[in-house]
Amino acid sequence: MEKGLKIEQIAKICGELIAKRDPEEALEYVEDNLKKIPKISLHKIHGNLIAELNKDAEQTLIFCGHLDVTPPGNMEKWKYDPFSGKMIEYDKDIVIFGRGAADMKGGITVLLTVMSVLAQKIPSLHVLMIFTTDEESGGYNGTRKLLDMIPPAIGCFIPEPTGLKHFSLGEKGELMATISNKEKNRVKEEVERIAKSSTLTLHSELKDIFEHSENFFTLFGFEEKINAFYISREERIDNDRTYIQIEIPYLTDCFRVLDFVNLLADFNIIVQDYVPPTLTSPASFIVKTLMKSSYTILGESALPLFFPCSSEAPFFRQMGIPTVLYGPGETVLAHNTNEFVRASSILKGSQIYLETIDALSELCNIQT
Repeated sequence: MEKGLKIEQIAKICGELIAKRDPEEALEYVEDNLKKIPKISLHKIHGNLIAELNKDAEQTLIFCGHLDVTPPGNMEKWKYDPFSGKMIEYDKDIVIFGRGAADMKGGITVLLTVMSVLAQKIPSLHVLMIFTTDEESGGYNGTRKLLDMIPPAIGCFIPEPTGLKHFSLGEKGELMATISNKEKNRVKEEVERIAKSSTLTLHSELKDIFEHSENFFTLFGFEEKINAFYISREERIDNDRTYIQIEIPYLTDCFRVLDFVNLLADFNIIVQDYVPPTLTSPASFIVKTLMKSSYTILGESALPLFFPCSSEAPFFRQMGIPTVLYGPGETVLAHNTNEFVRASSILKGSQIYLETIDALSELCNIQT
């Protein structure tokens, strides 16, 4: 059922999405595309979009993607206009350039492609796709506003740019707080001290995944620390206070975070928000199914990683929904100058997701 997918059309959709700089404009583009597909129910909620297919099925499978992008930074460093969706033919492929190409207009193109194919042959699953307009700034007007409307599900896939040879099982957490400007340097010193004294014990399977993740991102020059407490962002609010964002290591439980905050209490820290680090088990059947599907399409199984960035996955995992990040484009390209994604990667990502949906549909039919 994937034979009708055309790489030129896929590249065109991705390029047009990149050109929609405003997330609300991009959402309207997605909605217009989905309206052309029969049998799909669409719901606009809190400035976000939910698309459903076969909503009366017993089991639900969720896909979630975001339409907002980070600022392009210094425009002079871009080879092409970051919002042109410039397409270059290269080595029998089409490379699409622009801000959000990898994170995650390429992933959104995958979701649109998957839904267009599924409508031709309805799966036995209820497929629910969520398109949000706020993820990069914390998801306060995105997924967080939709949590009460999300049904129980067998799993959730988020097409963040992991590259098709890898997928993410877990993300680090984030602690957002304000501190006194007078104590800012002392807070930094304390965070560094805590980071140096912290140890994390992983059982063998997770340890192997962690070590592979660390080696992989080091190889590609990814500068973020993989597993340590550290301040990733600070922004002066006024003469008295500074906003800080502290990264929380993988698999850090809430008690350890509470101890961490208590250690900083003397510095008049006020916690504003906290997103915990989360993990999907490598033994999860959606993980195993994705690995088999990637082998079918690529000839090799995608390998698990810990994602060195934040995502919407923790919101779903906290609801008990196994969640995996898997999408076209490389992680190291996200938020960077001259960001790009290959149309062939979008095509193969779509095929892998369609194969995964088929396999999960069969599995659910057997279980029922």
